[in-house]
Amino acid sequence: MSNQKHSLFILGAGVSVDHLYPTGQELLEDIVNILDGRIPIFEQVDLGNGLEFTNKTILAILLCLKESKNAEIFNEKQFEEYAQLIDFFHTRLRFSTPRSIDDFIDSQIKNELLKEKQQKIANIGKVLIVLRLIRYENRSLEYNSCIDDNHPDCKTSRYKQKRTFFTELWQQLYGASSYNDFLNNLKKISFITFNYDRLLEYFLYNSAKHFFPLYAQQLQNDLSNVLDVTHMYGRLGHLGWEHSTGIEYGDVSMLPFITLIERSHENLSRNHTLNFTRTRDGWSLYHEIAQTIKDPSLAQYNLTSLYFIFESINKIRTYTEVIESQDKSTDSNFAHLYFLGFSFHPLNILKLRDYIPSNKRMIAYASVYGMKQQQAANAEVEIKKTLLGRDPYESGNSYISGYFEQAQHLTIPEFFKTLPGVRYFSP
Repeated sequence: MSNQKHSLFILGAGVSVDHLYPTGQELLEDIVNILDGRIPIFEQVDLGNGLEFTNKTILAILLCLKESKNAEIFNEKQFEEYAQLIDFFHTRLRFSTPRSIDDFIDSQIKNELLKEKQQKIANIGKVLIVLRLIRYENRSLEYNSCIDDNHPDCKTSRYKQKRTFFTELWQQLYGASSYNDFLNNLKKISFITFNYDRLLEYFLYNSAKHFFPLYAQQLQNDLSNVLDVTHMYGRLGHLGWEHSTGIEYGDVSMLPFITLIERSHENLSRNHTLNFTRTRDGWSLYHEIAQTIKDPSLAQYNLTSLYFIFESINKIRTYTEVIESQDKSTDSNFAHLYFLGFSFHPLNILKLRDYIPSNKRMIAYASVYGMKQQQAANAEVEIKKTLLGRDPYESGNSYISGYFEQAQHLTIPEFFKTLPGVRYFSP
């Protein structure tokens, strides 16, 4: 990185796609398919009565467990309200064709007058996002595996080093294979990410731990001190190295909770056949689960991951929550802004304006892979006007639309390698 302090990386969903995470549209489609009953929330659960109703019942149970504070209270009316709101959420999402799940949640909150219902609507969207991203977290660990169809001996997946933004960033950060270079280089940069995933924190820690094994014991403390990451809309819960209650990347397992669901279902089914198209039967299952969680004799159910889900719901924020928050602007004087995998949503630009001090000397670069030239031009206008404090149509070098022809075919890792000032070798 250049000697100027600081450079800021602004990350969108595109940077995680190479690690097998979904685009915003794919995440939206997944959530609709869950609510449609076309894909399960938990593959292991089959309670009959139709997958759609099973998914919705599990969502209502999770949300009521979260609100009941470890099942100290049981509120049938609350369960019925969640069941009804999930149906409304499903129908409206299915037919409103939003740009993203975040846009949809924001619109539903703004169109609901009752504060209590606003929070429940937000919780429905958040739990769907969290549950789906946990599945992708596990999947992302296989980003560097492939089947080589051209190799006669390759019948199963084989390791293949894949170039992604994170691999390119890491290879620049460790400099001349020096732990001190790594830390010093990391001090020079900051990140604002609009992603909920924990990939950035995991990848840097995991790579450094294995690359610098002699420093593994002190890495946790060092990285906590120098890694500057802001998740604009929050993120999934803590990693193991970040907090004593954290769960390692890819280790979130809902199997104990699934076992609890199945046991509770079996207990209730002895008396009558449950039909989850009836809200009352969904409530009965929730009540049985809540009572079981309270029973100290059933400590064999390790529900750490369940509480991780609740923590993650609390950490994720909607557009409305972020815009209304009083987050302080950073006091860093950035020399460069690098937009990678970013879609330039107006609300995201608005929040960045509140966070980044305007500085006419800043230079902004943006990856434009998959964008039209007019989109790139519009993005540049917004960056100049909103973030750099410049005349959006001023003459001079144009670092985004002006170099569109050269950059439009570059993937994010390829574009990253062309950026000036991203050679992290310390003098």
